[in-house]
Amino acid sequence: MLVEKLDRIARDLMVQETIIADLRNDNHELVSVAEHDLCIDDPSRKLKRVKRRVLSQTRSTVEAHIRPAFGHLEATKLTHGKVKKWRDALADSPAHSQSSPGARKQKARALDVDDPEAMRKRQATANRVMTTLKAILNHGYNEPMIASKAA
Repeated sequence: MLVEKLDRIARDLMVQETIIADLRNDNHELVSVAEHDLCIDDPSRKLKRVKRRVLSQTRSTVEAHIRPAFGHLEATKLTHGKVKKWRDALADSPAHSQSSPGARKQKARALDVDDPEAMRKRQATANRVMTTLKAILNHGYNEPMIASKAA
């Protein structure tokens, strides 16, 4: 199979890797004009894949949780109480399901408050989202975008 430009098949590197693996499993020989080495174990491809995945996850976190709650506020208007209330509400809310691209509203899965594992997962998600918010605020403070460390 001749692959002129792999990014025309799929822009997402994870999808690209899956396509490559599937084709190799079906005993297809891959040749690329743009990428001479389509080896899945290539460290540079793995690094790119990880970086893109982290960036994509961070963007999704910001768009799903942080921007709706705080996007209308200046960072200096954030208080510890507002952030704690938001974090607690996030931990008690049902998990979002993946929505179709361009969907206006996130779908939510039912939350079983009697299931300790489900509650632990929601707490862990809330903590991860909180870590992202802290990183954004710290970056803003360290890069003189936020005047006060009060937030």
